[in-house]
Amino acid sequence: MVIGCPQVLALNMDIMKLNFDYFQSQMGRELDELVDFPAFFTYGLESTIRPRHRMVAKKGLKCSLAWLLNCSDAKFEQRMNYDTIDMEEMEDDSSFDMNSLMEPRNNGSDSEYDDVDSDEEYL
Repeated sequence: MVIGCPQVLALNMDIMKLNFDYFQSQMGRELDELVDFPAFFTYGLESTIRPRHRMVAKKGLKCSLAWLLNCSDAKFEQRMNYDTIDMEEMEDDSSFDMNSLMEPRNNGSDSEYDDVDSDEEYL
């Protein structure tokens, strides 16, 4: 979870507990969803999570936590006009993925420092 969302290390535990309690008692979702989207804890319960969850539940839509939360208010309002959720949109890879930082870089680099043979010539 920390690799997926390092911000969780800086969050207030009391606020995280409130979010988790709501997640379990009101949203009734599987814990695996928090593993998949740990950024859930970075959203405000009263300002974002609860109102969006209520709107989605009222419409009877089933969606991922990322689809529910990882968008602007304007985009979410657009989504509430949907009759169904397009699975391709819900699985869209356009959001930032921390795992991409763990992948090895390709050999071709655009760095302006590639021509420097060593640090010694600057000492």
